[in-house]
Amino acid sequence: MDHQAEKELSTIYRSNEDPDIYMTIDSLVTLAIKGFATCPDDSLKTGDYCASRKISGYDACECIRNTFPSPEYYELYLRLRNYYLQNVGRTLLAKIAGEVIGENNE
Repeated sequence: MDHQAEKELSTIYRSNEDPDIYMTIDSLVTLAIKGFATCPDDSLKTGDYCASRKISGYDACECIRNTFPSPEYYELYLRLRNYYLQNVGRTLLAKIAGEVIGENNE
């Protein structure tokens, strides 16, 4: 990997304010529901290593840049994903608790 080129790409990505670059709401919502995975964390045990993440940082690595058109979209995704997970978790717990309580009251 060309370290200088990677640094330049991440700098361009972080400073991009082009109004013509966008991501649809449907795409963001789909990612928030399904989740988005970057390459695996670096590990000597598994041999996984991401040079892009090492050079550019987690928020501007190649995986992020290829999925989200700007850092603002990535930040929005993170907020949407967190909201989704918190609310789905609450809903599932309430449903399970309701079923358990209902079974115990029968």
